[in-house]
Amino acid sequence: MNRSDVPARTLMFSCARVPAISVYPDSAKIGVWSGNDADDLVFTRDPCRGRTARRAGTRRADRDATTRHVGAPSGAGSPLVSSWHVSDEIEPFGRTRMWRLRPFVNRYVNPVTRPLATRLPSFAVLTHRGRKSGRTYRTPINVFRRGDHYFFYLTYGSDVQWVRNVLATGSCSIETRGLVIELVQPELITDPELRPAPAHVRFVERRVAGVDQYLRMRAAPA
Repeated sequence: MNRSDVPARTLMFSCARVPAISVYPDSAKIGVWSGNDADDLVFTRDPCRGRTARRAGTRRADRDATTRHVGAPSGAGSPLVSSWHVSDEIEPFGRTRMWRLRPFVNRYVNPVTRPLATRLPSFAVLTHRGRKSGRTYRTPINVFRRGDHYFFYLTYGSDVQWVRNVLATGSCSIETRGLVIELVQPELITDPELRPAPAHVRFVERRVAGVDQYLRMRAAPA
């Protein structure tokens, strides 16, 4: 623990394929999960006393998937993980092996699939507002419902504009099977196993596209 008036600078390294870092906006805590309970840490940010750390005794279920970026409430900025003086932000957005196909799909495939996506199972047209332009965009997309949650497996990665827009505004809507559903509370989750996905989706997205992130949302209260 740093007891002096000089800010402590901490640099961390990990051999893990995906760093397990969780943000808990409600409690202003940042968790670092190493896979070894004895080395797990929870960092808290105290504006008066600086940054401190303590050992964490958390449940394994809380570490099964890593929430890297939680969508901001309406009107708020997008919170990112702090990196303790090493840099101001950790960029959570990533790209997959399919990233280079995105311009072709946007130009030639999406105009064809957009009219069909509102009627086909596991497809939808997602309506989102540009975080800078304020314009409304409609993007054909795959969506899967599991319980109260809607899952979007990010074939091209999370560094696409619709994901950034949804996280920034905190909401969107989807039109699927003749219904328009308002979605809120977006969470960008890093999970290389894609555990909530159906088996065939998990195989294609993991093995072919190299996907390790998905967006999870809830339906807005009626």
